[in-house]
Amino acid sequence: MPAGGKIGRQNQWLHVRDIEGNQGYVAAWLVTPSDTPALGVSLAAWYVYN
Repeated sequence: MPAGGKIGRQNQWLHVRDIEGNQGYVAAWLVTPSDTPALGVSLAAWYVYN
Protein backbone atom coordinates (compact mmCIF):
# COMPACT_ATOMS: atom_id res chain seq x y z
CA MET A 1 0.00 0.00 0.00
CA PRO A 2 1.42 3.45 -0.88
CA ALA A 3 2.27 5.70 2.08
CA GLY A 4 -0.56 8.12 1.22
CA GLY A 5 -3.08 5.28 1.50
CA LYS A 6 -1.84 4.43 5.01
CA ILE A 7 -2.33 7.88 6.54
CA GLY A 8 -5.00 7.82 9.25
CA ARG A 9 -5.40 4.02 9.14
CA GLN A 10 -5.22 1.81 12.22
CA ASN A 11 -2.44 -0.81 12.43
CA GLN A 12 -0.35 0.85 9.69
CA TRP A 13 3.13 2.31 10.14
CA LEU A 14 5.01 4.86 8.04
CA HIS A 15 8.79 4.72 7.60
CA VAL A 16 9.98 8.33 7.80
CA ARG A 17 13.21 10.34 7.53
CA ASP A 18 13.79 13.87 8.83
CA ILE A 19 15.92 16.62 7.30
CA GLU A 20 18.97 15.45 9.26
CA GLY A 21 18.68 11.92 7.87
CA ASN A 22 17.32 10.30 11.05
CA GLN A 23 14.96 7.46 10.23
CA GLY A 24 12.15 5.84 12.16
CA TYR A 25 8.52 4.81 12.13
CA VAL A 26 5.36 6.67 13.02
CA ALA A 27 1.90 5.24 13.63
CA ALA A 28 -0.18 6.10 10.56
CA TRP A 29 -3.32 6.57 12.68
CA LEU A 30 -1.63 9.55 14.37
CA VAL A 31 -0.86 11.26 11.05
CA THR A 32 -3.16 13.64 9.19
CA PRO A 33 -2.57 15.30 5.82
CA SER A 34 -1.45 18.92 5.98
CA ASP A 35 -0.36 21.63 3.57
CA THR A 36 1.96 23.07 6.24
CA PRO A 37 4.89 20.94 7.47
CA ALA A 38 5.32 20.51 11.23
CA LEU A 39 8.18 22.26 13.04
CA GLY A 40 9.22 24.16 9.94
CA VAL A 41 10.46 21.06 8.12
CA SER A 42 10.83 21.69 4.41
CA LEU A 43 8.52 19.57 2.28
CA ALA A 44 11.43 18.91 -0.07
CA ALA A 45 13.45 17.54 2.84
CA TRP A 46 10.71 15.38 4.41
CA TYR A 47 10.41 11.99 2.77
CA VAL A 48 7.97 9.20 3.54
CA TYR A 49 9.07 5.75 2.43
CA ASN A 50 6.62 3.42 0.80
